[in-house]
Amino acid sequence: KTPLDVSKLEMDPSNLIDYIYKVKDKSKGDQHSNQGGWQSHNLSHFDETFIKAVLKNVNLFATKIELKTPLILEKVWSNINKYKDFNMPHIHPGAVISGVFYLKIPKDSGNIVFYHPLGPCFSYDWQDRRIAHFNSYTSYIWTIPSEELSLYLFPSWLEHYVEPSQNKQEDRISISFNFNYKT
Repeated sequence: KTPLDVSKLEMDPSNLIDYIYKVKDKSKGDQHSNQGGWQSHNLSHFDETFIKAVLKNVNLFATKIELKTPLILEKVWSNINKYKDFNMPHIHPGAVISGVFYLKIPKDSGNIVFYHPLGPCFSYDWQDRRIAHFNSYTSYIWTIPSEELSLYLFPSWLEHYVEPSQNKQEDRISISFNFNYKT
């Protein structure tokens, strides 16, 4: 098994969405894993209430998988994806726990997909025809539905991508982050 945590944050996302669009209006953004779409630079002044809620969940997740705590926020950025925009497979090197929080997920705007780190071995030695039932032990790819107000936490070394949005009218909006130990 590979650790992954999904939880809901009870909050009104409208202020964060407004803030992200204001940042986008003032900045070209960064180009990392995004293909199309817009990705902000590190947002050094971000909503404190939101960060505290995420930090609490990150440290609970770290404790659950028996990592040392406390972890601290290293970087936070936002993503806006339109029709056909997506994020290529990537990891978050140098961080310990990474995650994404979905503020706005219109219908057909793509899911998050994770690869097991031993995926090539799985596909060679445990070919699909040998698997009776795919589960958390026998799967090497997991597609997790992206849901509004859901927080997804995972080890930073876990390769993942976000599927292309098929929604022609509305943006998919998320906040991503990396947590690490104090240096």
